Amino acid sequence: MTISTLATTLPATEHLLAAGNLGAASRRADRVDTGEALLWLAAAGGMIALVCLAIRLVSRWQHRRRHNSHRRLFQGLCRTHGLDRGARRLLRQVARHRQLKQPARLFTEPKWLNPANLPGVLRRRAAEVAALRNRLFA
Repeated sequence: MTISTLATTLPATEHLLAAGNLGAASRRADRVDTGEALLWLAAAGGMIALVCLAIRLVSRWQHRRRHNSHRRLFQGLCRTHGLDRGARRLLRQVARHRQLKQPARLFTEPKWLNPANLPGVLRRRAAEVAALRNRLFA
């Protein structure tokens, strides 16, 4: 007697055989393919590494832009010399009328703050410019 004929003759054995096959199939499905799992873990690790690298590069770029810019240099020099808002505004106006690309040059070259050579608009503020020049270069 074969299993198939036995299963047809005994209905209870058919259920047992089906349950046995189902159990084996579910055990195979429960197993994890380690190669595939390692591949997914490596891909996830690579993505995390790329995100961390991108964050670091953007942070470094922002730090350089914040601290190594001409604007920041001018602000730092004004802060170091204790200049108030009006003095900073006057320096920016002088730099603009002198057509200086970098207003920080006013701190290194006193010729730009010479009251005798001021453009027409700033001549009425010559006394303020002279006081500012003495304060910066005295």
